[in-house]
Amino acid sequence: MVCANKKCNRMESMFNACLYFKSCHSCYTFYCSRNCRRDDWETHKETCLYGRVSSVCRHTLKFCRENSEIHKAFSRVAKAGYLSRGRGILFLGFANPETADNFLQVGLESLLMSPTYLSLRELDGFKDNLGEYCKELQQAGNEYDPSECFLLNVSIAVGELVPNRPSPRVQTPTVRKYAKVSLASSSPDKKVLKKDSEMETLILTPPPGTPDIDKEGEEGRKAREVCFVNIQRELRTRGVFLRHEYPKIYNQLCEFVETNKRFTPTTIYPIDKRTGKQFMCMIMAASEPRTLDWVGTPHLLDDII
Repeated sequence: MVCANKKCNRMESMFNACLYFKSCHSCYTFYCSRNCRRDDWETHKETCLYGRVSSVCRHTLKFCRENSEIHKAFSRVAKAGYLSRGRGILFLGFANPETADNFLQVGLESLLMSPTYLSLRELDGFKDNLGEYCKELQQAGNEYDPSECFLLNVSIAVGELVPNRPSPRVQTPTVRKYAKVSLASSSPDKKVLKKDSEMETLILTPPPGTPDIDKEGEEGRKAREVCFVNIQRELRTRGVFLRHEYPKIYNQLCEFVETNKRFTPTTIYPIDKRTGKQFMCMIMAASEPRTLDWVGTPHLLDDII
C-alpha cells in the first residue's frame, strides 16, 4: 500500500499498513501517518466531498462559538427554547455547502433558514430519518447543563452529484455535526446599558390571558387566532409584514390556527423600518403566555431562569 500523500509516496506491505496507516475520516484514502494526512488535506479536500463538507460543519460550529453577535443570538434562542420546551437541540441547516460558506463570510444576515429549537420529545419524531445519530443527540441532550451551555447541530445538504472517487465511508444526503456551546456570558453586577451594536430581541408568545390554545373546537381556534393577530400586530408596528416578507412562516401560522398543527419556535431577523436597524424576533406561538416583550439586555432571560 502506498501513502496517498504525493510528497511522500511511502510504500508498505499490507500487513504493516493495517497496523499503522491512517485513513481520511470521510473516505477510504490512506496515509502512512497523521502528519501526511494533515499535510495532504488542502489537495485531498478538492476531491473528497464529504470531508470538505464535514470541515465546513466544524468551521461553522467554531464560527458560532467565536462570533460574538451570532453567539449571543443563538444563546438567546436556545435559552428561550429551553424555557418553553425543555431540554433540546438548536438546529442550524444549510441547503448546500455554498450557503454555509456564505454564512461564514457574512454572518446572520445571510441565513436563508433561521435556527430552530427542537425539544428531545420533538426530536424523537425524526428518529427514523436520523437513525443512530438521533440516539447520540438524545444522549447528549440528557447530559448537557442548560444553565451553562446549549447543543448546536449544523446540517449541510450534500446534493445529488456525489463523486464515486474517493469512495465515501458513508454516503448520506446530509452531513451533520453537533457540539456543546457555552451560553454567551453575562454578569448580573454590570450596569444594563444597551449598546448600539447589540441586536434587539423581540420574543412573541401568546398574550397574557389567552385561553388554552390546545383546546378542541372553536374555543381553541379563537385562542390561536388571538395569538396570530398579536404576532402580526407587534411586527406591523415595526414595519414588518409576515405575509409578504416571510410567507412560509405566515402559512405555518395559518395552519397552526386552523388545525393546531404544532408550530416550532422560529427565529427571523427583520429590519425595524422605524429605526433602520435589524432585530432578532423569536416567534413562539405554541408556548405558554408570557410577558417578555423586548429583550434589551442579554441578562433578562438569565433572570427568568
